[in-house]
Parts: sequence; structure tokens; C-alpha cells
Amino acid sequence: MKKLNHLCEQASPRLPLHSCSHRDRNGVGRWESNRLLQALLARHSGARLMPYLSSVTLKQGEVLLETGLPATYAYFPTTGTVSLSRILADGRSPELAAIGREGMIGISGMLSADSSGWRGIVASSGHAWRLPRELLRREFSNGGRCQSLLLQYVHALMMDISHGSLCNAHHVIQERLGRLLLHMLDHSDATELQATHEMLANRLGVRRESISEVASALQSDGMIRCRRGRIQVLDRQALSEVSCECYELIVAEYDAVYKDDVRQSQSRRPVAL
Repeated sequence: MKKLNHLCEQASPRLPLHSCSHRDRNGVGRWESNRLLQALLARHSGARLMPYLSSVTLKQGEVLLETGLPATYAYFPTTGTVSLSRILADGRSPELAAIGREGMIGISGMLSADSSGWRGIVASSGHAWRLPRELLRREFSNGGRCQSLLLQYVHALMMDISHGSLCNAHHVIQERLGRLLLHMLDHSDATELQATHEMLANRLGVRRESISEVASALQSDGMIRCRRGRIQVLDRQALSEVSCECYELIVAEYDAVYKDDVRQSQSRRPVAL
């Protein structure tokens, strides 16, 4: 308990969770913006967890998890994206999954693993709420609806990784890039994304020249506009049509996790703050 209290005291700065807008005046997304955190707090854990939530800024390139090291915190992004990957012998680090406002980073700590099985690096800047690992682990160990929710999320994440592996093996780069851009849009509040061709190539495990060629074709077709370090999506519908079916399959996996909470939220009063 002393260790838990010490970790919680370090979780700062704590911000009041009473903003009425999607983002408060400090630019931090409301906790409701993260679907997993919203559902977790609604399942009778709000009073126990809320006092220990702290706001953090996610800076592009920042490492939140390192392979082989323990996860100190669980992160719940409200904006921005965190890429989960493994570093290969040749130095490449293709993406296994991208985590945004639908989930969390740090499931290894929740499951009592001594170290993380993958690397978590911020792919696009934003904000997140974080929770000490020991606190989330204890909540998970209590069982009940919270444990059920977290296990459903782990299942969806595993399916996400499985779909991504199949996609990388069987779909052409244009389809894969379209899927990635659509996911990035889901994790953002804007239609302009922070993305260089090199970063996209690393996330997809392909050559930068291949990304530049496909992006140029998409821009010629009026779907996107590229400028240094940025990609603006001009026609999401057209981009969806040239993307593979994996995007819809992955979205459906996460939607299934929260379907009960969506129905109940229509008749449930908000968690007291």
C-alpha cells in the first residue's frame, strides 16, 4: 500500500474533471473522450480511480513503454496516437497496433507482467490521462464488471493486431496507407494529421519511397493534400473506398467492447465529480 500511495503522489498534475467541453482551457481532453476510461469509471470504479488520474501531454516521439521494462503507468489517450511495435534485428519497427481514444497503453502492467512485450511510442502528439499501474492492477484483480470490461478490451486489441498482421501480408500499400490514415483521423480532432512519409513508412514496415509514391497518387486524386510533416484529408469517403476492409473490421471490434455502455449511458446519470 505504501508503494501504491507513493506512485499516486507522483501522478501530477491532477486536474479537476468537470469541464463541460470536449477539451478544457488547458487543452486537455475530458476523460469521457477516452471510451475505455469512460466505461471503466462508469462501472462503479469512479470513486476509487478518479482521485488518482493525472493529465499528461503526449509528445511525438516520446517513449511511454519500452520492451523488456515494466510499465509504471496506464495511459488513456484523449487525443493523439500511440504506436505499439517491436524492434527487429535490422532496426525496423513495424507497427503492431495504434492506440487512441478507444483504449489504453500498459495492459502488461494490468495483467501483472514483469515487463512490457512491446514498445509504445507517441506517433502523433496529444493528451492523455494516466493511472498508476498498481492501482489499475488492483482494480482488475477485484473481478466483476471492471475486469470483464478490461478483458474485452484486451481481446479487441489482440484482434486489432491479428487484422493488422493479415493486412500487412495480403493487402497493397495503398489499401494499408488508407487504413492507417483513417485510424489517425479517428484519433484526432482535425482533418490535418501530423505525419511524415518516413514515419508512415516505419509504421507500415515499408520503404519511404513507396509511401511517397502512393501519397502522390492519392493527392492527385484529390483525397489528401501533403505538405512538410502534415497530411490533410480532403475526402474521407473516397479514402475509405480505396482502403481495405480491415479498417471497418478493427473499428467493429472496439465498438463491440462498448456497446453495453452506450445503451446504458442513455438512462444513467453521470458519475458524480
